[in-house]
Amino acid sequence: MTAGAGCYCGAVRARLDLAEAGALHCHCSQCRCLSGAAFTTWLNLPKAGFRIEAGADDLTAFAVTANATRHFCRHCGAHVYSTDSREPDIVGLPLGIVTGDNLPQPGTHYYFDSGVPWCDVAMTASKAGGVTGLEPLDGP
Repeated sequence: MTAGAGCYCGAVRARLDLAEAGALHCHCSQCRCLSGAAFTTWLNLPKAGFRIEAGADDLTAFAVTANATRHFCRHCGAHVYSTDSREPDIVGLPLGIVTGDNLPQPGTHYYFDSGVPWCDVAMTASKAGGVTGLEPLDGP
């Protein structure tokens, strides 16, 4: 089972082997600050199952900590993947940049006790969508 991934502008594209992939939500302060969101949803997979197909020269890196490095498209700024020296055989991608069918469902909220109090993880808030993104949707 494979999937694709890419940055916003399309300069960087990757191919993923999902056979051993897993997904999770991370609420740590670093993920919140670097994403600008309440949490980051990650797809983690063996490095052997990750291949940059186009745009390797369009990537730039930022060392978040002594161990973790995030790789971004230098054109649009999209976060494409991360590596961590403590887990050298694993690559993490923001799940939002991954396209394909049968993607793993996040099974755990990591650092949940570090999360922001205003995040409605139960998704009980009203929902809107449709063409405008503002049309009320039925159901919880």
